[in-house]
Amino acid sequence: MQYLSLIGLLLDIIGVGILIRDELTSLAAIIKQNNSTLSGSLWQKGAYFLANKFGSSDPLDTESFIGESFSTRFWGFSLLLIGLILQAFAIVF
Repeated sequence: MQYLSLIGLLLDIIGVGILIRDELTSLAAIIKQNNSTLSGSLWQKGAYFLANKFGSSDPLDTESFIGESFSTRFWGFSLLLIGLILQAFAIVF
């Protein structure tokens, strides 16, 4: 049962990683292409620095294509759901 919990946790981590990457890719590209700066807190400046560093210079990356985005999010949420079910199963049984 411990392996089910571990597998569930790994699936949750992968699912969240997929969702975060899908959501932040276009936002980081927008920040990089606009050369945006922020005069906020250190936490916000760090996020903008990473967006400028790793964001894409391709103008097509600023747009979200429904077909591509849906399948990516579907698999991210599916992995999260399967991971949570496995963890619950391991705890209950």
